[in-house]
Amino acid sequence: MKRVGIYLKHCLEYYLVRFMVAVVKRLSWKWSYRVGVFLGDLAYYILWGYRDIARDNLRFVFSGKLREAQIDHLIREVFRNIGRGAVEFIRLPLIDRDKIDSLVVIEGLDHFRHALERGKGAILVTGHFGNWELGGAALAMKGYPVTVLAFPQANKYTDRMINDNRTQAGMKVVPTGGTSVKDAIICLRDKATLIALIDQNAYGNGVFIDFFGAPASTVRGPAALALKFGCPLVPAFSFREDGKHRVVFHEPLDPISTGDRERDIAEIMAALTKIVESYVRRYPEQWFCWLHPRWQTRPAGENVSPLRYRIR
Repeated sequence: MKRVGIYLKHCLEYYLVRFMVAVVKRLSWKWSYRVGVFLGDLAYYILWGYRDIARDNLRFVFSGKLREAQIDHLIREVFRNIGRGAVEFIRLPLIDRDKIDSLVVIEGLDHFRHALERGKGAILVTGHFGNWELGGAALAMKGYPVTVLAFPQANKYTDRMINDNRTQAGMKVVPTGGTSVKDAIICLRDKATLIALIDQNAYGNGVFIDFFGAPASTVRGPAALALKFGCPLVPAFSFREDGKHRVVFHEPLDPISTGDRERDIAEIMAALTKIVESYVRRYPEQWFCWLHPRWQTRPAGENVSPLRYRIR
């Protein structure tokens, strides 16, 4: 009976998403954004468990710096950014490739080009920030082969729809887990671009990196792959600014092997995480992972989390 209940729940979610997709694709950009804000406000009230996670995270990071009213306002803006991002993602396949520059401003693209010119491929490192999907799509629309490492959704029907949207926008998708390492290796051997997001809890598989003053379990894959293949890591972030999307590429980070693999991985991920933190501090309302239990996993010997997450 439990499996039947999950199946029915997933079917209901799928058809609700399909209905929303059909509506949004028939609206103008202006009305789509209004729908996105409405969806964000609706999620703010309905998903109160995730709202509590965001409140815990923000109290922890900005302890004594923000009043409760400011924290509540920031959480609402986070949800609205997610709502806007959702309708933009739905409309990705509708974007005219010749007009992508009117929607997305790219800075530092030469950093990315020079990294690719080394002939070893590149790992583009980013986070769940601004509209990260649009940043990858913009690269694909400009003719760069892009492979995205994507965490599979629990609902296989909506997961397939999401990945179909990415594919239609020109991106190749590799689900994390299973054969993802093999596919990532193939991507780099083909001298293409692999996009990896590094700002979520890696749980027991991660390396602990200082993030906002506390150790946080962080993915190790991008650093491990860069060390193995000698390919550069290029930090890049997409965010909303002045009514447009801005994608900024940073100078490539070259992996340096000292022979101590674990130390090398930790140092590389620490450098990349520091850049993530700088963007979150600058545009906190655009970071999706306030809704995520980022500091839940603790280092060995530390049994108490600095936060009390309440997922309901």
